Amino acid sequence: MKINDYIGCAYNTPALGERISVHTPLAVSQRELNTTKIKEYIMKHKGLDWNLFGYVTAMRFHNGKIVLVDGQHRVELVKTLLPDVLEVPAHLMDGTPELAARYFDAMNGGSSSTLKSEETFWAKLQAGDEFAISIADTIRKTRFSVGKVNADPKHRPAKYANIVKAIGFGESEFLRSAAIIDEVFPTGPADNLLSGMARLLSIDEYHELGDPNKAIGRRFVKWLKDIKKIGATPKNLEFKKYRNAGPWYDAVAYGLARHYFQTERSLGRTVPSIKPIKDLWDKPVKDADDFESLVF
Repeated sequence: MKINDYIGCAYNTPALGERISVHTPLAVSQRELNTTKIKEYIMKHKGLDWNLFGYVTAMRFHNGKIVLVDGQHRVELVKTLLPDVLEVPAHLMDGTPELAARYFDAMNGGSSSTLKSEETFWAKLQAGDEFAISIADTIRKTRFSVGKVNADPKHRPAKYANIVKAIGFGESEFLRSAAIIDEVFPTGPADNLLSGMARLLSIDEYHELGDPNKAIGRRFVKWLKDIKKIGATPKNLEFKKYRNAGPWYDAVAYGLARHYFQTERSLGRTVPSIKPIKDLWDKPVKDADDFESLVF
């Protein structure tokens, strides 16, 4: 559906109390209008939900002029979807332009904090979001936690973005990577290693690295234990020296494969080709080179 299909769509009841005109001028401290956010809200909520609208914040100066301090995007939603509605609920205060600017700063980060992705994840889980439920169900099969999800003193915290990326490579690859890391590095943060290992195991040519029933899979775990004895940690297995224009998990996957395969070959064992992961790791750099060749 298009934005115009939702004109006239509103849900629930506007809050009680004072009102201001939808044409109230903005305080000079207000930011530029972000029309993309408005479109995203309309498509997500299929109209305007007055329960989410709440109250905008306005200030009345000594000369009687009223300005909108906070809430211009919500007012714009009303103007877009409900053209016949001329007033909106407001918290109206008396003050000065300087006070309006201070309040705007406080309401938009100066005295508040943006929700972390882990906190947003928890909120969506409580709201019954299907994607959040799916991710939480998978996390609970491991000893990793994300914010409040699967939190336990014996569990290890991980960042939401890394966990979602790791699960995105395949639930079985994620779970096997989590099990390997728990076996080799049972404590401390390791979510960059987790997402990189899941990336490696998700590539067809390297599935057997995650199979404990295959010799190459058992040797992969032994190799990790051996290098741990000489100082390897999840942190230095992030292989920052291999970071290029591509994502971090490709660097980790490439580093794991390169060093493990080198060890195996030095012992006279056959290993898969490094080419599949090397091509993925190297692709962003090649793409950048190709772009530059077109420009210059």
